[in-house]
Amino acid sequence: MIELTLLDISGIGISIFGVAGFLCVLREEKKYQKLGTILGLCSNPFWWLMVITTQQWMTIPVHLLYTYGWLNKAYVLWLKKGGG
Repeated sequence: MIELTLLDISGIGISIFGVAGFLCVLREEKKYQKLGTILGLCSNPFWWLMVITTQQWMTIPVHLLYTYGWLNKAYVLWLKKGGG
């Protein structure tokens, strides 16, 4: 039986949602880009889980920058006039 630690779960979540979001945002179609922002933002709880379980508090600024990037792209695609 495989036992996953919280760090394992956070790594899996960051990898799946982060990479899928990144790949979707690279597509030319707006519907995929919009989906990509949602997937990217879904990786955020896993980032916090990683920070808390590893106590690597110095990674918080990177996480906040990452979050800002996804939120900015979501704003441009979902809310800004002419964005999508």
